Amino acid sequence: MTSPNRPQIRTPRRVTPARKWARQLLASSMLFGMTAVAAEAQVRCMSWNVAKTIGDLSSIEDVFAAAAADNKPGFATAPAIIALQEVTSSSRSTIESLITSGIPSVSYETATYTSAGSEDSSGGAQLMLYRTDLFEEIGSGHRDIITGAGRRCDRWQLQLIGSEDQGGVVWVYGMHLKASNSSADAALRLEGAEAIRSDADGLPSGSNIIYLGDNRAVQRWLHKRSSKNEIARFLLAQLNAL
Repeated sequence: MTSPNRPQIRTPRRVTPARKWARQLLASSMLFGMTAVAAEAQVRCMSWNVAKTIGDLSSIEDVFAAAAADNKPGFATAPAIIALQEVTSSSRSTIESLITSGIPSVSYETATYTSAGSEDSSGGAQLMLYRTDLFEEIGSGHRDIITGAGRRCDRWQLQLIGSEDQGGVVWVYGMHLKASNSSADAALRLEGAEAIRSDADGLPSGSNIIYLGDNRAVQRWLHKRSSKNEIARFLLAQLNAL
């Protein structure tokens, strides 16, 4: 894709599994609470655990507005993809309305949403919205991936508007892995991560993949390794978490 009117996504090279995972991690806003960043591919993503909208609704709307106004790094632009965690069936419409009110400059469409009974009782499911001037969803690419503790990771398939080949396809994973610090919790997180990785490994070679979600445990894992691991330090620096 060479048109200057569309975001360009660089197809990744085949690398070792560890480095591939790290690089794909960087391609998203990623895994740590609410973040809005402009990746090298110029697709700005936002990920936030909205906790069933139990907070002040006007403040939640302000956060969405601030994400669209954020110009670090780069320039201010409304997120192309918004992935949210802990969205129950009953809070979904509220969140969609808050995004519409908070970011009125662009139009968003809600991607395929699924919420099993176990997810509602475990805090809520994954919700993803995308800008309709940039993407369209390929519904057949959606999948629910069981990650333990009654939770599922959602996989969505998006296509850049105007693109006619696989270079314009973006796969988005939205997740909320098991929290807390016991060995059993860590085992469930690993089980969930391995299920997601296994699914991603089955995608076509050279796929564009974005991982989004809420998992503070990953940040703690990086901190433990940052003194001796250059990749861990680099990831933390990108997250302003050093």
